[in-house]
Amino acid sequence: MIEPILEIDIRDLKSIARLRIDLPLKRGLYVIAGQNGAGKSTLMAAVATVFFRTRYERYFGKPSVVDAGIEVRYGSEQYSLRADGRAWRLKGGIQIKGFYEGSLIFGNRFKENSFDTIGKLAGVDPADFVESSDFVREHLGLVLHNDRNRHPRLYTLDPELSRRKYGFKAPPYFYRRGDELIGKSQMSTGENLLITLLHSIDLRIRDRGNVNKPCIFLLDEIEFALHPAALVRLTALLRKVAIEYNMAIFVGTHSVELIREAGPRNTFFLERMADDSIEVVHPCHPYYATKIVYDHAGYDTVVLVEDDLGKRMADRLINRLRLRDSKLVHVMPCGDWQNVIRLLNDIAGNNLLGRPAQVIAVLDRDVQGDVPRYAARFGPGILGEIEFLPVKSLEKFLKARLADRLDIALHRRINDYLLPKIVLADLVRDYRTDCANGDATGKVLFGRIEKALELHGRSREDLVELVVDDLIERGEESVEATMAFLRARLGTPGSP
Repeated sequence: MIEPILEIDIRDLKSIARLRIDLPLKRGLYVIAGQNGAGKSTLMAAVATVFFRTRYERYFGKPSVVDAGIEVRYGSEQYSLRADGRAWRLKGGIQIKGFYEGSLIFGNRFKENSFDTIGKLAGVDPADFVESSDFVREHLGLVLHNDRNRHPRLYTLDPELSRRKYGFKAPPYFYRRGDELIGKSQMSTGENLLITLLHSIDLRIRDRGNVNKPCIFLLDEIEFALHPAALVRLTALLRKVAIEYNMAIFVGTHSVELIREAGPRNTFFLERMADDSIEVVHPCHPYYATKIVYDHAGYDTVVLVEDDLGKRMADRLINRLRLRDSKLVHVMPCGDWQNVIRLLNDIAGNNLLGRPAQVIAVLDRDVQGDVPRYAARFGPGILGEIEFLPVKSLEKFLKARLADRLDIALHRRINDYLLPKIVLADLVRDYRTDCANGDATGKVLFGRIEKALELHGRSREDLVELVVDDLIERGEESVEATMAFLRARLGTPGSP
């Protein structure tokens, strides 16, 4: 089944000169991250034009470049918002529902907290109150205090009465604390903003209609005024809503908590380069997206690797050689190899660790030929701090040793210690039949082995440990080179 994708091209829109990005519409929680000025909010507003018809000059200003605009494709459907003189013109359309809750300037959370709105609250007659929906009431307490019954008496106004009688754009909320009636002017900033957000989510859930059709939810800067623990609970709620109601929820954020919760595959990082172009880093690991190496200022050595598998293999080698004796070593996945080199340069050049600590990189061996030219851009000192794992990648290694040519010792070790209830030879034979002319990366074979591991209650970590142990015991040249590098950088180890 082909996953729904939204293909977006942006040209000369606010701070974005050119951006091409594909965003998934598969149900789930996604993050759009980036440093200040990278174009996160502009991208969110551009995506909102898929379903949001408004005065576009309010969001993008009047066009100043002839070719400025947005083009979006979704399957066979497409539309464009293009500059026409000093105005924007919309052509075409895409049948996707959605909701946009903007940032500080455009967010309803902030508009509904104006002095004018707050001043009207004192004139609301409690006789006009209606009970809040259970969704808003329960999740207000759950997100902020981990207590769904925190506000047993939460009230609002009927939307029509709220507009007609009081002139509110959206119904205000009130709750009772003892005999005291608490309105928005007495609520904390976090309560104020969260209630408005929950109200909007509740409305969109009720208006969801056909849940088989994709729906886009765009939320910018939702971490504003929320405690990190509350933000984690809000993230869990958003993920639950996304899965249950078939929504693709995109959150624009700088929050470490949100990026960690979304995970690398659901994180899109916008990085503004030296020539002012924007690169989309995806998948993107939280360490790279937030540059939070200051969290690890207490470590003696930080080892940068590409991904989780690289981390497991590096950790296994370091532990096997007892290179953590009397020192603190942290292995940190950062995304693809170019991300690692850029971050290596950034940490070393700007002393981001904040103390006399070293940073090194261990990359997948299949990029060994590409690294020198790219690393040279950052000066001669960078290349000397880079080494490579003993294998090109775990997937390619297993394909080479199990399918391309048979390594009987490794085959038996995997079968006997990890997969005793299946015949590994049959799995590989079926794979060869199905993938005779494909799977150059070995990912298909690796996926089948992973499923077999799950049936045995095993994990990728178990497989990595077995492979690393096998490589070390054989004393292969590539392993010796990696171990020599780690010994030299991390100090003299104890005996394994």
